[in-house]
Amino acid sequence: MVKFFYKNQIRTDDRFRFHRGDVPGNLVRSVEREGILLPLIAVAGEQPLLVDGYRRFDLLSEGDSVPVRQMRDEDAAVRAAVELNMLASPYSEMEKAGIVAVVHENAWMPEREILDKLLPRLGLKGCQSVLENCINVVDGLSSVLLNVLMAKKAPLKFAARLAGEFPEEQAALAGFFSGRRFSLSQMIQAYDLLVPIRKRDGATISVIIEKLKETKGDVIDALQRMRFPKTTGIRMKLGALLLPYREKLSFPPDFEGDAFRFSCRLKSPEQAVDCARLLHEISQDSSLFRFLSEYLDND
Repeated sequence: MVKFFYKNQIRTDDRFRFHRGDVPGNLVRSVEREGILLPLIAVAGEQPLLVDGYRRFDLLSEGDSVPVRQMRDEDAAVRAAVELNMLASPYSEMEKAGIVAVVHENAWMPEREILDKLLPRLGLKGCQSVLENCINVVDGLSSVLLNVLMAKKAPLKFAARLAGEFPEEQAALAGFFSGRRFSLSQMIQAYDLLVPIRKRDGATISVIIEKLKETKGDVIDALQRMRFPKTTGIRMKLGALLLPYREKLSFPPDFEGDAFRFSCRLKSPEQAVDCARLLHEISQDSSLFRFLSEYLDND
């Protein structure tokens, strides 16, 4: 049943704020221009409890009247919200985790039904490990780090890894990610570098991040230098040796494998002759020869 209510008659509960992050501009313009056309979903009552439609609800003025689809209880309202949003405005994986955790905590569905129906309906794999990840992400992440991950629409597996960190480490990571204005890919890359550095050095992530405060330039590059100090030194030395040839031959920017190669494109016999001369020049480069002799096993 759909009924109209004034905004100040409707109760809210942050448990149901599943959509996080910035409100899409087209939604703001639509509400400003036309008001709310699609009914909000709420638990029936004289002061209905809002379950779905918080972003649109927050854009209303106190005296605005809004259509509300009233459901018999929270269980029915959540089910209706899931069906609606998977069609109209799909949830991110972090938002899906919030839904699953709330449903599980309030026992609105038996665990078997969550696994067999809710998870697949949300586009998640219906297995116990996914259910546990959803619960751990909501329960284990600090509110600050949770909001950072929500805003970036982080994947569930990445969020679950961070949920296993101690609170002080989570606080350091949240400040690091937001302070550096990392993209999601940069956040994942930075964490993948921080973890092995911590294991090798026996230092906490917060201590490693503190050392990076004085870093100017690319922080990811600084982390890579910390993670691979020997390789970085070799690459820098080789880069300096190859500097005279950079405009003449193309080669990979990173030499982190067991070997490297030069490459050039030959379009004419003249180019082949020039390339041969250049290769001969390189072969006579004593500093490069000494470098290769030091770091390569063969001759």
